[in-house]
Amino acid sequence: MAKSIHETVMLGSLSISFPEMRRKAAKEAREIEVNNHAKAGTITAAKHLLAGVAKHKIAKDNVTQIRAWWSGVTVPWFDGKGAPRAVNSLAVTDLKVELGDRIRVLRGLWEDFLAEYPVYRAQRQFEMGALFDPSEFPTPQELERKFRVHIDWCALPKASDIRVMEGFDENDVKEAVAREKQRIQHAQEVIAQRLFKVVKSMHDTMNTKIGEPGSKFNNTKLENILQVAELIPRINLTNDPKLAALAKEAKKLATKSPDELREDEVKRAEAAKQAKTLADKLAGMFTATDDEDE
Repeated sequence: MAKSIHETVMLGSLSISFPEMRRKAAKEAREIEVNNHAKAGTITAAKHLLAGVAKHKIAKDNVTQIRAWWSGVTVPWFDGKGAPRAVNSLAVTDLKVELGDRIRVLRGLWEDFLAEYPVYRAQRQFEMGALFDPSEFPTPQELERKFRVHIDWCALPKASDIRVMEGFDENDVKEAVAREKQRIQHAQEVIAQRLFKVVKSMHDTMNTKIGEPGSKFNNTKLENILQVAELIPRINLTNDPKLAALAKEAKKLATKSPDELREDEVKRAEAAKQAKTLADKLAGMFTATDDEDE
């Protein structure tokens, strides 16, 4: 018996609080406007309080990498930045472990920065000159309180859960169920489109004669296909067997020899044909206007 989506789908919300150490410089911007006889609002300025501090930038870049990872291993559910995203429920345990590993790395980078923060603060006082305002620099303890990373998990509510909520009638329940089906369809289309994009990129390169513009082959073409294909069990929300089969085909395509695909026109033509066949199958699983909402 097929499982319901309430058994196969979990929603996760990634929350990262990281002190960017930027402040609006409204006073300074207004002074520039006055000195240049410009209308108020012409200039927008900001202070980068830790400009040039490498350890803060390294930690900040790591935060960006975690957010990109989260977008890659999930599919959209609700609209909007920071909104919950969906995964197959069987992937949750592995995702928790992987996030834990990533948080430990980030925590290490953060603590390296925080240990030297008083030195950086003194250095920036010298570098910022008259623009330095001590009240804009939190204490190390305040910075620590502003730093956190976690994911909140929740299951999809069932129609029976909605019915017992005060103020919801049968029409509200029907609308909620309809939206749920639309989100499932969109999420499955997003998955197919992710795989389509990397397979089509492979086809376009293989379909171009060696030496012509666009013919250069990099190993990343195969790596990208394999990466998306291996993610599909995590994000195949309905355990769609067709999508699983196409992922298997993609993995097979990704096992081709990079050296042969760089130098052998016959092998390239074969790869182009296989990639086109797979891309055509995937294209039939989403609408041309559908795209992922990041």
